[in-house]
Amino acid sequence: MKIIAGKHKGRLIKTSDNKNYRPTTGRTREALFSILSSGRFLTDAGSILNNAIILDLFCGTGSFSFEALSRGAKRVIAIDIEQDHIYLVKENAIKFGEVENITVIRADAAMLPRAKQECDIVFMDPPYNQNLVAKALKSLKDKCWLKNGAIIITELDRKETLEEIVEFSIIDERIYGKTKIIILEYKQG
Repeated sequence: MKIIAGKHKGRLIKTSDNKNYRPTTGRTREALFSILSSGRFLTDAGSILNNAIILDLFCGTGSFSFEALSRGAKRVIAIDIEQDHIYLVKENAIKFGEVENITVIRADAAMLPRAKQECDIVFMDPPYNQNLVAKALKSLKDKCWLKNGAIIITELDRKETLEEIVEFSIIDERIYGKTKIIILEYKQG
């Protein structure tokens, strides 16, 4: 798997041999970053990625993390429950020279620790069809991970639905093959 654009463009991300590992495809990653760099997500400084604090939840081996850093994110917090994924994210951080810009945490997304820093953008790619997005959103809110106005990008199976959750508004939804992307905005109540 390769970084698509930015300062690390073309560099390979070491991935997992775990049979349960399902990385976001390059096509979907490219589409997501294109969305985040255009339209409603443009600011006076350019893309909302510029200098953003990113949370990569269910991070796998960190493809979203390193793509975001490559494209101008200030800092990434990568969280996964699988220890082998944590090792690979750390290994990739060393390889890319991004150790100072990424914090790696082993945790259950439904029972997150209290945040030390609020995030601008959250990317979630949980195992499909396990109703994990709603649980993770509640944990993100309850444990203070989100800035007011934070953007949350969720990757689901095309047939999955997302129940409405107070303080989270769907602002975009797209289908890419078997994948559904739902983009939410968090507004504190």
